[in-house]
Amino acid sequence: MMGTLVVFGSWVQVLLGLINHMIFRKRKANNALPEKQPWHNAVHIWLGRLLAILALITIPLGMRIKHPAQGWFIAYGLWIALLAVIFIGLVWNKYRLAKDQMPNMHRTSPELQQGKGPSIDEKN
Repeated sequence: MMGTLVVFGSWVQVLLGLINHMIFRKRKANNALPEKQPWHNAVHIWLGRLLAILALITIPLGMRIKHPAQGWFIAYGLWIALLAVIFIGLVWNKYRLAKDQMPNMHRTSPELQQGKGPSIDEKN
């Protein structure tokens, strides 16, 4: 049952991806990109994350039904560990890049000490 749900959800993901792409292209052509993430884009992203987690759960359940050798379970565990390391590395890198792009608003920064940077008292 869960495997069927993952396969069906994957096809829904493909459809949502195509719809998102068409909407994005139309908005970009009209120079009308929204400032915030559209709801349909968030649904596409979160459904993909949910399906990935369900797939990771479904695979060992299916393996239990077929009774493979213990080596297959070990290989699956190692594969999941590798995917987790890659995922954590990508999230960390995204966080690091976003942090580097933020303006430095600390009073200890050289720009603020020399009076070149924005003041905390300035109003936008």
